[in-house]
Formats: sequence, C-alpha cells, structure tokens
Amino acid sequence: MLVADTAASTTSILLEDNFPAQLDSGFAYFRIVNLIPNSDRLDFYRNSTLIAPAVAYKASTDLIKIPASLEDSFAIRPAGSPGGPALSATAYYRLATNTNKRIYTMVSRGYLSNTTPRNPTISLIINK
Repeated sequence: MLVADTAASTTSILLEDNFPAQLDSGFAYFRIVNLIPNSDRLDFYRNSTLIAPAVAYKASTDLIKIPASLEDSFAIRPAGSPGGPALSATAYYRLATNTNKRIYTMVSRGYLSNTTPRNPTISLIINK
C-alpha cells in the first residue's frame, strides 16, 4: 500500500506484487507510480530517454524492462513538457547500481511548484 497527499486529502493505492518467476538476465524491471497530487500526469525518464509517458496521479505502469547498468539517472517532468529531462527537470534520482534481475517500484512524491521538504522527488522500493 502506498499513501499520498496530506491531512483530509490523504489517499492510498494498493499494488499487487504479481511478478514473473523468470526474468531475463541483463535487465532490471521497474513499475512506476505517480503519487504527486497536483501533477495530473507525469513523464518519467531514464537518462535522456522517456520510459513512461503521461502516468496519471495514483496510476502505475506495468513492469518496464531496462538494461542493467552501473549508473542511471531518473527524472520526472510534467507530461508533454518540451526539452527532455535536462531542461528544468522536476526531480532526479541517481541509481548507482541497477541490479541484474532486480524488480523496483519507482514512486514520485511531493508537490509540484513546492520547496523542501515537499519538493518533488523519486523514491525506489526494491520488490525483489
């Protein structure tokens, strides 16, 4: 269960971990969730590549297969924002080791147009 928003607006979503038994070697797998209440839809990037377009608030993607690597940067931006993640990206997350056959849930959280401690960020949960 993942929780979003604050006070009277607090809400939650339940995600079922129903992952395949066999995973391809050389890849990590990501399920992506948008939990930024004032975001409507977000684009998620790995390095400069769009990996999950227009993920709605409280929605999640199917597993996304990404080559295992030693270092990745992930970014979120409002859906359809021009310029890719290098220009005024909302949040970044640098993953030092994208582990072979690992399954993650990537969660965006915080609020758009806010500052610390509620600025938009990305968190990773290791599922498997």
